[in-house]
Amino acid sequence: MVAVWAGDGVPLPDPGWVWGAVEALRGVGAFSGLLFYPWTRPRWAEQAIKDVLPAYEEVFRRAFSP
Repeated sequence: MVAVWAGDGVPLPDPGWVWGAVEALRGVGAFSGLLFYPWTRPRWAEQAIKDVLPAYEEVFRRAFSP
């Protein structure tokens, strides 16, 4: 699970970083999916993953392809 939100000087993770984490986990047979929490923006955050989903579309497609 990757906890992600943007706010107070903390940016959302770069899509390249997320893909690197997926590759590392796949390499040791430990990847079973991606869960981003929170999905929608809480009132105390500036953004959540749903707000920038198109930027991560390629990561999701690659992560779940054979």
